[in-house]
Amino acid sequence: MEGGTAPAQLSAGSAITASSTTTPAPPTELERLATRAAADPLDWPSWNALLVAADKDGALETIRTVYSGFLSRFPFCFGFWKKWAEHEVKKASSEAEGVRNCISVFERGAVAAAPSVELWVAYIAFLVRQVEPARPEGAGGEVPPVLSAIGPDDVRR
Repeated sequence: MEGGTAPAQLSAGSAITASSTTTPAPPTELERLATRAAADPLDWPSWNALLVAADKDGALETIRTVYSGFLSRFPFCFGFWKKWAEHEVKKASSEAEGVRNCISVFERGAVAAAPSVELWVAYIAFLVRQVEPARPEGAGGEVPPVLSAIGPDDVRR
């Protein structure tokens, strides 16, 4: 969420500072929406508009900042933890980094919203998808105890 001013103009024999010759750029849509959400942190429509704008912007740092701010106020909105985690996987510079960052997001969510069954199901489903490709063919193996504790095999789909 960067705003700024135009570069300073230099002329022979004098330096003119940017602040004295230019006006600040108008705030970006993200900056405007962030200001609105900060002014009233419980204003759901403002946060929703900011989340949509962050998704549209697509920059991972913007997404992290906006989702972190939103989820610190509304931690039980499990769908947003899941969406943030998906962004981490899609936008990472490597698959390993994406998996690590996604797990980090889910872990933060699990701490912030521990009773959220939907969040836990999404987290475990992600973990299962990471384990399944590595399982040798025909190695049925045992289901980890945490997976058997949540019920039927539906989470693998």
